[in-house]
Amino acid sequence: MNTPPFLLGAVVLAWGAFAGQLPLAILIAASLEGARFARPRLALTDRQQRHLADGCTLLAAALGVTVVATSGFPRAAVLFFAWLPVALLPLALFQAWGTETAIDARVLLWGLRRREVRVPRAVNLGYPFLIAWTVALSAVAPREAVFDAALAIVIAWGLWTRRPSRRGLARWTALVATALALGYVASLGLRDLQLWLEGAAPEWLAGSAGTRVNPYRGVTDIGRLGELKMSDAIVLRVEAERSLKTPLLLHQASYDTYKGREWVAREGAFAKLAGADASGRWTIRPGTPARAITIVDTARSGDPVLALPQGTLALEGLRADGLKRNTLGTVQARAAPGLASYRAAFDPGAGDPEPPGAAERELPAAERAGVCGGTW
Repeated sequence: MNTPPFLLGAVVLAWGAFAGQLPLAILIAASLEGARFARPRLALTDRQQRHLADGCTLLAAALGVTVVATSGFPRAAVLFFAWLPVALLPLALFQAWGTETAIDARVLLWGLRRREVRVPRAVNLGYPFLIAWTVALSAVAPREAVFDAALAIVIAWGLWTRRPSRRGLARWTALVATALALGYVASLGLRDLQLWLEGAAPEWLAGSAGTRVNPYRGVTDIGRLGELKMSDAIVLRVEAERSLKTPLLLHQASYDTYKGREWVAREGAFAKLAGADASGRWTIRPGTPARAITIVDTARSGDPVLALPQGTLALEGLRADGLKRNTLGTVQARAAPGLASYRAAFDPGAGDPEPPGAAERELPAAERAGVCGGTW
C-alpha cells in the first residue's frame, strides 16, 4: 500500500466505530497496516490473481443483490457503499501482503485480459481503497461538524505526503485550506439540492420504498365496486400500560390534496428531528405525557412510517438512525428491515400543533359541483 502509514487503518477504525462493527474494523485495520512490518510475502500466479479479482467482483454483486432485496431504495445504495470495501478486502489484502507493490491492470479489468499489451500497466490499490473506505465512512457517519472536521484531517493527512518538495509550507497550507473550504461549500450545496428535490418531487425519490405506507401519496378506490377481502394477518401489536376507557386511534400518514383517485401530501415536506438523548428517548414535540403504549410493527424493507396515537410527545426504545416529521404529523424512521418496537408517550388532550393549511381548505374543482352546486 502506498498510503501514509496508519492513515488507512484510522479510516477503517472510524468506519467500525460509526457502523457498530468495531471488532471487525480492528481486525481489518491490523491486517492492512500490519503488512508494512511483516517479512513473509504472498506470491500468486496470474491465473490465481484473476480468480481472486473475479471472486471479489462476485462478492460485490452478491452484496448489491442482497441489500436491494432486503432494504429497497434508497437505503440499499447507502448500505452497498457502506460494505463495498469489505467485499473487495481480499484483493486489498493480496496487494498488502503480496510480493509486488502493484497489481497488473489485466487482473482487474476483464476487457484487457485478451489484449496483447507491450508494456504491462500496474495499479496500486492503496489510494483507491482509501477512497472506498472514506465513502463507506460517509455512508454510516452522521452529518455533523465532527465528521466534516475528521474528513478534512484525513484529506490533509493524505495530501501531506504528496506535497511538492519545491513548494513552501505556507503556500501548500493555503492551497489545501482553500480546497477544503470549496469542498465544504460544495457539500452544503449538494445537501440543499437534496432537500429541494425531496420537497419538489418526493414521490420520485421516496415513493413507497421501504414501507407499506407511502407518506407522500395514497391511492383510493372511491367509486369502484370491489370485493371485500378479509385477512387474519397481524398488522400491529399494541400493548397499553393500563386499560383504555375510550378507543385509541393510531395515525400513520395524512394528505392535504385530492386529485382524481389520489391523495397527495403537497405541503408535507419532512424535517429531521433531533437525535435520541443518552437514555434513547426521541422527542417529537415538547410537553408532559400522560399515557404510554408499546407498539410493535414489521418493516420488511426498513424505514417504517410509524403508527402513533394523537398527541405523541416522545418515543422510547426505538432502534433507528434518525427520525423525520412533516407538517401533517407523519413520522418516519430511518431503520433497518425487521421488527420496529417502540414505546409512544402521549397526551390524549394535546391538539394538532399545526393548523390546517391552504391546501387542506381547498375543495377540488371536480368535486365542487357535487358538494355545493358549483359554488365555494
